[in-house]
Amino acid sequence: MIKAPPTTFLNSVDMQTRQWFSELFAQIGPALGFWQKARAYRNAYQSVTGGVWMKIQIDTISFDPAGICDVTTNHRIRPTMAGYYQVNVAAWQNNVSNGDVGIYFNGSGPVELSGTGIIAPAVSDVMYFNGITDYAEAWCLFTYTGNIGGAAWSNYLSIVGPF
Repeated sequence: MIKAPPTTFLNSVDMQTRQWFSELFAQIGPALGFWQKARAYRNAYQSVTGGVWMKIQIDTISFDPAGICDVTTNHRIRPTMAGYYQVNVAAWQNNVSNGDVGIYFNGSGPVELSGTGIIAPAVSDVMYFNGITDYAEAWCLFTYTGNIGGAAWSNYLSIVGPF
């Protein structure tokens, strides 16, 4: 596998050259296996039952250059490279109910969750993925029965790595 230039090399070049390298690796990095990044969200409305942890059925991809999002069958993100990834989840219920969101790892969780009783909860964590079977899902728990979805900013799962 081709490796990214060492940090010492990048620190020894002028700012214009560093910017060129940054733009180059942003474009070809995923294809060369340097990192993966993806974001998907719930666009259509999804009914959630109050007081019950429910999976956010992500259905629309914001970006996914490596093809690691599943928005049709399992509604999750599964990186194909081993390493540490930052995982982000957010949710908002349309009737402004307080709630929590959680990152579920391989179907179990929440392994990390937001603070209790927040109107628009969000959570982030750095987690290790084996690059073969490990996956992340977005789950939510709201006080009242209602709908989530309807906007890219309101209910999403994103990932970037490996670090």
